[in-house]
Amino acid sequence: MDRFINKEAILTPRVKKLKEGYLNTPVYISSDRSRILTEYWKETEGSLESIYIKRAKAFERIMEEMKINIFEGELIVGGMTHYRRGCNFYPEWQCEWLENEIDEIGEMSGNYTKIKDESTRKQLLDQTNYWKGRDILTVCKKTWRDIYGSAPEDTQDCRVNIDYTPHPGPTRKIPDHPKILNMGLTGVMAEIEEKLNGFKPITCEDIKKWNLWKAMLITCNAVIKFAGRYSRMAKEMADNEKDSKRKEELEKISEICRWVPENPPRTFWESIQCFYFIHIAIGIEATLSGNSPGRFDQYMYPFYRRDIEEGSLNGEKAGELLACLWIKFNEYHYLQKGSVSGFVQGSPFQNLCIGGIKPENGEDASNELSMLILEVTQHVRLPQPTVSVRYNDKLKEDFLLKTAETVRSGGGQPTFFNDKYAFSVLPYYGIPVYEVRNWAPVGCVEMSIPGCASLFWGTGFIAIPKCLEWVLHNGFDPYIKKQVGKETGDPLNFTSFEQVWEALTIQIGWVMEVSAFLTAQSETNYPAEYAPVIFHSVTTNDCIKDGREINQGGARYTFFNGMAPVGMMTGTNSLIAIKKLVFEDKVISMKELIEALDANFQGKEEIKKLCLDAPKYGNDDNYADEMAQRLFKVCNELVTKHTNPFGETLHNLYAGITAHYYHGAATGATPDGRVAYYPYGDGSVSPVQGTDKKGPTTVIRSAGKIDAAPSFCTLFNQKFHPSALNDMDGLKKFLAYLKTYMDLAGYHIQFNCVDRETLLKAKERPDEYRDLVVRVAGFCHFFTHLSPLIQDEIIERTEQNW
Repeated sequence: MDRFINKEAILTPRVKKLKEGYLNTPVYISSDRSRILTEYWKETEGSLESIYIKRAKAFERIMEEMKINIFEGELIVGGMTHYRRGCNFYPEWQCEWLENEIDEIGEMSGNYTKIKDESTRKQLLDQTNYWKGRDILTVCKKTWRDIYGSAPEDTQDCRVNIDYTPHPGPTRKIPDHPKILNMGLTGVMAEIEEKLNGFKPITCEDIKKWNLWKAMLITCNAVIKFAGRYSRMAKEMADNEKDSKRKEELEKISEICRWVPENPPRTFWESIQCFYFIHIAIGIEATLSGNSPGRFDQYMYPFYRRDIEEGSLNGEKAGELLACLWIKFNEYHYLQKGSVSGFVQGSPFQNLCIGGIKPENGEDASNELSMLILEVTQHVRLPQPTVSVRYNDKLKEDFLLKTAETVRSGGGQPTFFNDKYAFSVLPYYGIPVYEVRNWAPVGCVEMSIPGCASLFWGTGFIAIPKCLEWVLHNGFDPYIKKQVGKETGDPLNFTSFEQVWEALTIQIGWVMEVSAFLTAQSETNYPAEYAPVIFHSVTTNDCIKDGREINQGGARYTFFNGMAPVGMMTGTNSLIAIKKLVFEDKVISMKELIEALDANFQGKEEIKKLCLDAPKYGNDDNYADEMAQRLFKVCNELVTKHTNPFGETLHNLYAGITAHYYHGAATGATPDGRVAYYPYGDGSVSPVQGTDKKGPTTVIRSAGKIDAAPSFCTLFNQKFHPSALNDMDGLKKFLAYLKTYMDLAGYHIQFNCVDRETLLKAKERPDEYRDLVVRVAGFCHFFTHLSPLIQDEIIERTEQNW
């Protein structure tokens, strides 16, 4: 396998200029999508047309009328907006927040957007005014209040869960890119027309299918026309271009956009452009958040290999094309209300997978393109896409060494996922071997089957330490000073740790009950009724075959959704402290502990020290690690009491994002010694910051004891000092360390390879470190763009070395 290592071949003058342009450009909100949608909705008020047809025609008009741009030097063209860095507004899902927060846009944590001019500001407010009372959130709230009264708002306000916000469309999805690359949209349309041919809609269900198929044809044509607009623009630019080389490039771009995605691509360049048009079309319809490329090195490799063998492409040109695409991945931003921005820090979670095995024979799937992807990721150094490696023992050593070199370069890339875990869990859900072998991570760290599944979990984040805080206050929430949780008894009367445990399971179970209901309404039921996503459905099996929209259960697999318990290790360490200090060693009473927590340990330093010195997960201590195992087990048991809208049992996704920051900011001091309103421990199987004291090997031994199955993911962060990987010996130690964790059947692990001093300097002098990228959770981000609390939390993560 070739090792393409020429940095300058990746960072060509073109790529450097495009990256610099990106870094120097603000993020602007575009009102185009929302304006055109609103205008169409006003025009068709009172129409009896199917919601499928109405949504498809609105999408068609957006694709025909939204402003577009081709920027200087680009080889891959297209955008969610006409801005180099831009984001759209999706008022049909939720809108009132923008009216309330519009003056703070750009000031909120994780939100870097700006409104360019007063005209745009007025349009956004006009659109909000129209959709108020018509958006999905408004409809959802009426049902929520009928069933649960004030509980949805109360649990939101105290942050035991996240803000109950319907996401525009499925938020975690890998489209069937191979199908479109092989057939073109003309082939997909032929498949749809075959379903319509001779079909007689008689039943209500038949009429839905008929209208959905008709709507699908409209959206496919809309995407073809959208590409055609770029073809014409490139041709007009070429006609006026004086530079002969750029003129030739623009003419080529025009030809490519005239051909794809209408037709199957013929070259590697065309395949990238085809992929990108489909990618952004999905986002224009209903956001790109969590929309992931999947196994990019597999379905793009035939185009790459053919061009290389024919001599029409070399490694340098392929690297430049990929680098241009990587920059395009970063141009999209996600407009979010303040509470959600703080939760996800604005990441679009575009997860691109390499490695793994081949579905047809189970052999090593890594190839030259996989290596090139690592090179591009290493040298371009941008937060997106999230490059993920599917790890197994069949991967070749040179590929694994390249992954280690990329980790060493900094930037938090790539992240590693274990085939062994996936192969042990996915068959449990009845997925056939061929598709299990083709699995890929989606969004942050969740498992999915490319082209066949969609994941919904928008309101299912459960703050475990907050639930424990309720236990210690008999369901009363100190943050909003209101009874929110269940009354589980006065903790001062508890005579055993098991009573604490039982009370905790009641609190967690109740929040899961509320969250399961809210997620079903806001992520599936009401979107299916009021804002179906037609083009999303076109790109997902088996929506065409069955004539069912994705929110109605049209995807082949509809069980990839559930709850997301957060703060698992802060909860674990807190339970350990209660068990040992109060009930076993009896060095403090429950009353003394609660008083110390309520005082945020002020004047209670001796108790704080006892809490900090209690055993902690992450040190290969069975006493501590068994508590972590027990907490995972009960969370898995509690979630299975609930089903999704399709009648399937819910399971957990131990992801995290920056939920540890969001929830921690509303949780008082905890029994593990954490002070009030500080972030929880990050991830789900990561040790709490600074509590893993015995080196990296003991950490993976602790993590390897946790049996999270059959959950769809865990999240594990580690931080290494760069000196640990500074030579071949260090790289091989790293790979041995990685293999050990994978042999223990851990699901996921990712790394920051950056020293504390660099992070401190970046926080102090952000202008000098504006392109410093770090791993946060299931995503990377510019360090200087993170909130100070999250910066501090990353700095405080234990810095490992051999």
